[in-house]
Amino acid sequence: MKVIGGGLPNGAEISSSIFGNYTLEIPEGFFKSRKVSLNEHLMAVEHITEENKYSILGKAGWGTLGAIALGPVGLLAGLVLGGNSVELCCACKLDTGEEFLVSCETEECQELKSLAQKNASKMAGAPVIDAQIEEKEDVMATLERLGKLRNDGVVTEDEFQQKKAELMSRL
Repeated sequence: MKVIGGGLPNGAEISSSIFGNYTLEIPEGFFKSRKVSLNEHLMAVEHITEENKYSILGKAGWGTLGAIALGPVGLLAGLVLGGNSVELCCACKLDTGEEFLVSCETEECQELKSLAQKNASKMAGAPVIDAQIEEKEDVMATLERLGKLRNDGVVTEDEFQQKKAELMSRL
């Protein structure tokens, strides 16, 4: 994943850990940088396509940058990477208002979108923990209904155990 432009100083970099933590390192002078956890501060990610490129970059005020960066970057990524890997360009926005462009693979883009959705829901007052509790309650209610169906002879023991395993894997 590489920062390719936007409102950040040159040399900004994104690193990831094996634990799924993403950190944006922003240079702020000679030998000095600010580290921002994308897991906590990424608010929006939008995949830039040919259809929405000018709209997104126009809103962000990056018209010239977009016209220059996206064409060559996409071409270069296609030539260098080739084969199975698909390189995308995504517009990212932090809760501080800072915006930047990232060149990344499809899976990385999806991970960033997921982080942004979690952070946006936290900011909107719908904590992820509440959603997890609701999901657990739904699973338990479904298990209770399945148990009744099994007891009434509508569902076999094997069908019940199979569905139970599937539901428990969601928790």
